[in-house]
Amino acid sequence: MSKDFFFLVMAMLATAGLSGQSQPLTLNGQKPNVVLIVTDDMGYETIGYNKVVNFRTPNIDTLAGESIVFPNCDAQPLCVPSRVQLITGQYNYRNYINWGSFNLEMPALGSMMRDAGYATGAFGKWHLSRSPEELGFDDYSLFDGSPGNLSYAEFFKRYYYNSPLKEKSGDYIAAYAPDRFNQQLLRFIDDNKTKPFFIYYPMSLAHNPFEPTPDSKDPACRDWQRNFEDMVAYADKLIGRVIAKLKQTGLYDNTVIIYTGDNGTKTLAHIMSDGTTIYGGKGIHTNDGCHVPLFVKYDGKSRLSEELVDFTDFYPTLAEIAGYDLNPLAEKVDGASLMPVLQNGPGREKPYIFSTYFEPLSCYIRNAQYKLYYDGRLFNIRNDPRELKPYYVQNDRPQTAAARMLLKSALEDLLDETALSEYPAKQRLQKTFGPPAELKRKLMLGGFIFDSLQYTPRQGKIRLDITDFLSSDAVDYNLGVARMYRSGNSGLIYANAVVKDVKILHDGKVGKRIDSGGLVLSTERDYKKLKETGNPLISFVYKGDDAVIGLGTLSIRAAEKVEIEVDLEVFNPDNQWGDRLMLYFFLEGVDHESG
Repeated sequence: MSKDFFFLVMAMLATAGLSGQSQPLTLNGQKPNVVLIVTDDMGYETIGYNKVVNFRTPNIDTLAGESIVFPNCDAQPLCVPSRVQLITGQYNYRNYINWGSFNLEMPALGSMMRDAGYATGAFGKWHLSRSPEELGFDDYSLFDGSPGNLSYAEFFKRYYYNSPLKEKSGDYIAAYAPDRFNQQLLRFIDDNKTKPFFIYYPMSLAHNPFEPTPDSKDPACRDWQRNFEDMVAYADKLIGRVIAKLKQTGLYDNTVIIYTGDNGTKTLAHIMSDGTTIYGGKGIHTNDGCHVPLFVKYDGKSRLSEELVDFTDFYPTLAEIAGYDLNPLAEKVDGASLMPVLQNGPGREKPYIFSTYFEPLSCYIRNAQYKLYYDGRLFNIRNDPRELKPYYVQNDRPQTAAARMLLKSALEDLLDETALSEYPAKQRLQKTFGPPAELKRKLMLGGFIFDSLQYTPRQGKIRLDITDFLSSDAVDYNLGVARMYRSGNSGLIYANAVVKDVKILHDGKVGKRIDSGGLVLSTERDYKKLKETGNPLISFVYKGDDAVIGLGTLSIRAAEKVEIEVDLEVFNPDNQWGDRLMLYFFLEGVDHESG
């Protein structure tokens, strides 16, 4: 991709994304209301219309049947970065400081809608450092989503039940927080039914702690899977109440409803109609961590759009609905309006989704089929949605090489020719991974998933052909293993692994055995910390996570078929947390000159 072509595409995006009329949109002859629903930790696979069989979401599914469905939508891997993108209309590299803190380079979403003549309300989990008034919301009922002065034990106890909420009229203790958010939202509709309103509904369901809901058959249930399924069902019930209120007040046909999720699901089982089981990837930058459901009820007609969407696109979309002129902010708005698609037009020219994320540092650019990370990994996400089979320059096929060239050129242009070059993110990426054009010597060979683990150890065997990963100019390599790779989601690594034996096979014959010494990648509870804080998330002690543990050095002769065979033992030390394990293997060329 030439730079001239890249900038032509960006100019088209700017025109499409900022065509926001100076006059507001009318729907059925009136300025439409807007309800933006963001469920918590309910990824793409959690919603019934995506063919999951152990979750029930009839209200969401019915609403999706009256909507434009977008199957290619990415959020950020965790809720706060996603919320910051949504509220600001910008990629995180522009404004994200740390957890919940961000800079404002233009009016926040609520302020923009209020300036366009909308009554604004926010009801749910806030998770932002700035007050709702500062971000433009006239009315609100919100849970901070952080412990504040509470101990973690008390915080988790009060996340849902007896929950302290911030409301316009003063602090309020809710018997069950999701019910209170919903009640206040319905009251807001009644209070503003004679004028256009914008509702931001960031639901607290179905974030952990996974507690029984008021509808659960067993109020004392401690089974996380069952409680999570009940929480999803309760979220769907509350959304049904919003729909019913809009219909009862005669506002439904004149209301645009946007439904999405803030990130991927926590690592709990989703049984799909084809018999496969998907576990979420919240906190990790893979498809499982970022892929979220999205649909927009606009004109009541059902259709599917393959357009690429990320959370920066909501801001210009709502601006166009409200009639807010974004042209003075053209250089700061990163998203592109969805209105051409909603109005059944020719679509947009958004060629990719781009994402930077900082804890841990990661960056990718993707189109509908391929996803390229800054560190050189390329995945065919249509065929490999779990992102277990990476391509590098060394093992590219013709199709992946063509996709790499296109995406790498766009990424380099973003890094060098756009506002990204002015922010610290570029320097952090280059310091960690080197220039994107550099041939990578540290390669992730592949990932492996072990599901449904029990306390009793299970024997496992991995065999991996690494021939295509080997470069012609290196003969010595360090081999390593990790339980997760560049992830903020400890839910992926609660299970344990013991590496028993590592063999290097040359043309099918054992050429070398590596004595791993019974290498253990383990999770243990710090019960003293658990007792002191009450926080189960920080009471674990990990070994071998987000860092590669060396298995040994191997020498490779040219023109061989080389495989790695690993015997291991996998098990679940804590039945509540660790029924899944992800293992990644790495190869890094040894630079003898620098050694």
